[in-house]
Amino acid sequence: MSIALLLEKYDVSSEDGLQKALNEIEKEESEVNDALSNALSKACVLEGRLRTTSQACTKLSEVKFEAQNAADMVNKTAALARGVSAKVRQLDLARSRVAECQQRVHDLIDLKVCSAGVDAAIKAHDYETAAGHISRFLSMEPASVAAARARGDADFRQDITAATNTLRDHLIKKFEEAAAKEDDVSVEKFFKLFPQIGCAELGVDMLSKYLATQLEIKLRRCSVVSGGGGEAAHADALTRVLEAGAAALERIRALSAANGHTLPAALKRIQPPICAAVRTVSRSLLAARRLPEPKSSLAVEPALNELAMAHQRVYLYFAFLRRRVDLSAMDESARNICVESVEKIIADSDMTRTAQDILSHYLTLERYYLEESVSKALKLSTPQPGLTTSSLVDDVFFIARKVIR
Repeated sequence: MSIALLLEKYDVSSEDGLQKALNEIEKEESEVNDALSNALSKACVLEGRLRTTSQACTKLSEVKFEAQNAADMVNKTAALARGVSAKVRQLDLARSRVAECQQRVHDLIDLKVCSAGVDAAIKAHDYETAAGHISRFLSMEPASVAAARARGDADFRQDITAATNTLRDHLIKKFEEAAAKEDDVSVEKFFKLFPQIGCAELGVDMLSKYLATQLEIKLRRCSVVSGGGGEAAHADALTRVLEAGAAALERIRALSAANGHTLPAALKRIQPPICAAVRTVSRSLLAARRLPEPKSSLAVEPALNELAMAHQRVYLYFAFLRRRVDLSAMDESARNICVESVEKIIADSDMTRTAQDILSHYLTLERYYLEESVSKALKLSTPQPGLTTSSLVDDVFFIARKVIR
């Protein structure tokens, strides 16, 4: 505290005031001495910290120097990497061009080999080799053929196109001969050659036509309803028909797995004989399952069961058709077209109308069964002792539950 403040605080004109001011000064002097002693006692610690700081500054200078060296090295490495990367890109471009040149050279060699070998293979009746040559030509890059023409070489495309048409005619003839002999091994062998010459759709069409002819004969046997077949004889015959049709479709699907988009065309070819056989069995079923004489609700039950079974079999076959279309190898547009084609074939087929006829007949018999059963329950209803209801309620609920099932 300053002297001026002491003079203002204490009255130094008196001995008592003077003593108080002196005591205040002595107190402050003691505090100052204590603070100085405390500071002097920490002098060693401060000197140690100053020495540590000085050493750290020296080390920081070394770190700065090393960091600068590292930064210079990184910059040099980055520049070197950019140079190497540019050279690698050039080498990769050169390698790709060399590979492209090699491919074109191989294509030119194969082009000449295909042109010379396909005619010889056809004359030797070695259709597998001829189809292999044409398949190799079709897989060539158009640029390779254009490069051959630019070099002044002969244009082999017309010759190979003519050879392709000749081989196609030979394959059609051999396929038809094998189909007439019902030689399944030869039929499958010639069918597998059609995709190699770019005629996958033609091959599928011929195979499905052949299988449809075989299927008609088999379906005539399957659609025969045996007299001792039991209460579900017609449903069993319908099952045999649909299984035969599904087997034919599965065979086509397995043979043309690499060309899944052709399955709707095959289905369109083999579906009519299946529909005709289903219609034949359905007519026999509807004729056999008319209202019995004398009319009885119990006599209708077997007819309802068989009609329901037949209707279920038809829709299981439709589900099979939708499920067997392989869409994995198609793009989105081709997938949509294929699905729409199958749905259109199902919707337009006579089998769909047959299923509706079976359902209509079923509903007619079911209505008669329900009305007759309720009428019989009304006649047999008896009041329950001690209850306000009769057995009619339980009977009606039982009948309704049975009909719903």
